[in-house]
Amino acid sequence: MSFTVGQATHCFAVLCILILQTSCHSNRNVSLPLLAPHTWPSNIQVTQAAAITYKKKEWRSTFVLALSPNAITIVGLLPLGQRLFTVQYKDGQEPTVSTQLDLNNIPLEQVLSLIQLALWPESELESAYRNEWRFESAGNTRTAFLKGRKVVEIERSKLRKVCGNACSTTSAKTWPYSIYIKSYLNDMTMNIKTVEYEVL
Repeated sequence: MSFTVGQATHCFAVLCILILQTSCHSNRNVSLPLLAPHTWPSNIQVTQAAAITYKKKEWRSTFVLALSPNAITIVGLLPLGQRLFTVQYKDGQEPTVSTQLDLNNIPLEQVLSLIQLALWPESELESAYRNEWRFESAGNTRTAFLKGRKVVEIERSKLRKVCGNACSTTSAKTWPYSIYIKSYLNDMTMNIKTVEYEVL
C-alpha cells in the first residue's frame, strides 16, 4: 500500500494533533501537591474577596485564610455570611474538605494548592515540586511549568506593609494586595483581593 505526498502530510498532521491532545489531557489529570503547614513560617489570618471561574461558571466569595505552621484553613463565605466550603489541613494529617452548597465540583484542595503557589517562598515550592516541574519568576509574576508546558500563571501586586505602626523595622510584614491565578491544568482562574490582614 502506498501513500501520496498529500496523504502522508495529512497523516503526519493528524498524528501531531493526537500527540498534542494526549499531552494536554495528561497535564489536565495532574493534581498540584499540597505543601505541609510547617513550611509556612508565621501565624496570620487574612480576609479576602475572591472570584473563582471554573468550567465557565463564576463564584464570588469571601475567603478567610488562616495560616500557621500547625494548620492551614480556608473558609469560603457568601456575602451574607453563609458558609460555602471549608478546607482544613493540619500538619501531619490528610486535608479535610466540606461543602454546604453545590459548587459544580470545584477542586477545593487544588484551590488551596494554587494559593500556596502564589504565596509560598519559591525555595519551598521547589522542594515539593520535583522531577519535571520548573518555576520562573520575574517581577510580580510566577509561572509553573510541567514537562516544559506552562500550567499555572500567577500575577501579584507589589508587596505592601500590612501591620502598620505596630511593626518595627525588623519585624515588618508584607503581603500582596491582589493576586490573579490562571491554572491551565483545570481551566480555573482566581482573582483575590485582600480586605484585612491580622497577625495572630
